[in-house]
Amino acid sequence: VLHDRGVHTLLISGAIDRYTERVADRLGVGGHIPTVSMTFGTDDAFDELSFTRYMEKVNLAHDLADAGQTVWAFGNGYNDVEMVAAADRAFMVPNREGIDYERIGARPVERAGLPDAVRRGGY
Repeated sequence: VLHDRGVHTLLISGAIDRYTERVADRLGVGGHIPTVSMTFGTDDAFDELSFTRYMEKVNLAHDLADAGQTVWAFGNGYNDVEMVAAADRAFMVPNREGIDYERIGARPVERAGLPDAVRRGGY
């Protein structure tokens, strides 16, 4: 529905890029922003873990804003607070971390308002 209205959606997560790409695809998100990548050697053994500048998610909010984009951010944990605070519209999914939503200017999102796949963890 959002894509039909010209809204571009992205998924950014502190999870490994192989997983976030799969989750974005299953949820119908327009794309994913890699933050952590794993590389494997010629013998298929783990070789290296690398981090992009977007491991600090606030960098994505700043880059999009600098490009003239309106940024809406949804988060669910402390690692999302800076990104959400930097967004034009901010939403936090309540969790057990005790985040002060008013302090960061975020509106809590009720789980009942999330898509079924997200609510069930079906990704």
